[in-house]
Amino acid sequence: MRMGVGVAVPLARHQDADELDARRPETQDANYTTAAAVRGLADPWLWALDTISVVLPMAVGLDLPGFQLRADVALGMLIPVSRTARDTHFVAQASLEAALGLGMLEPGARVQVVSPRLTEATWDGEDSRVSLEPFVRVRLGPAFARAGVRIDLGDPRAHPAPSASRMWALGLGLGVGF
Repeated sequence: MRMGVGVAVPLARHQDADELDARRPETQDANYTTAAAVRGLADPWLWALDTISVVLPMAVGLDLPGFQLRADVALGMLIPVSRTARDTHFVAQASLEAALGLGMLEPGARVQVVSPRLTEATWDGEDSRVSLEPFVRVRLGPAFARAGVRIDLGDPRAHPAPSASRMWALGLGLGVGF
């Protein structure tokens, strides 16, 4: 079991529009919105412009011979630092990951739900997203490589059907465990 606290500072900010550049803030953050959507809205505090975020991640795992199960939850508070940003709001995400331990090869799947707006007075899950990520992890001693395809399934209450707005992303990662 792990618990922690994180702070995300705004590395990218909106530019104030002037007469020469009349772009609206919504236009300026289109790339960040797309990046968040490709990741199934995961870790929304990483993509929020003009905010400082405080995040409380919690994780629990179970390792059995030949099988691994992981669950994690993260709650975040996004605090605006400029007049362009909206009000302070809370976000939440949870995921469940299962993998088979076949020696150095570990195929598995991860299901994740993210709600980027918990503080709406009439929140009904409309902004939440579910994503599925089949992956394979290769371990070599303390080092590992991971490759997966994240598929956005959309609104958790809606039937998952093909749509032009559905996103997917290929994720590749390398790491060393201590």
